Amino acid sequence: MKAQRSCHTEYVRVTSLFLADHAQAVNGKLYVTGGAWDTINTRSFPVTHPHLSVCLALEIGWEDHGREVKVEVKLMNADGKSLLARPVGGSTKAVRAPGAQPGDTTPLLLVFNLLGLRFNEPADNTVSVELDGIPSGQVRLKVRQIQRPQ
Repeated sequence: MKAQRSCHTEYVRVTSLFLADHAQAVNGKLYVTGGAWDTINTRSFPVTHPHLSVCLALEIGWEDHGREVKVEVKLMNADGKSLLARPVGGSTKAVRAPGAQPGDTTPLLLVFNLLGLRFNEPADNTVSVELDGIPSGQVRLKVRQIQRPQ
């Protein structure tokens, strides 16, 4: 994402976006269990998925260190209706690492945990991320009914 804002060029972009069973961002690293999937299989509906982590890696440009970036995660059904009771996200900012040189970018790792997601029927959903109100990435989240073995 490049845009003009006051006197400098903003550079904040999504470098990775994926779903996981569980994840944590600790000391500049992602710790992921059961990552990079896109389908929930169930035998019956409604189904509640207990824990889903949305893993997000951003690259922050030199001029944007210290600037707050608003991050919002959305879960939408095929009709564009939100499946979340309230917005998920907030503001964050990157800090330059010791020894950073002018022009260096900085990775910023974030995890958003969605708990107790309820699905009433099979569906194709979308998990999307907005940075400062601008759509910046999305992944599919399919919910499928599977048959019981005979």
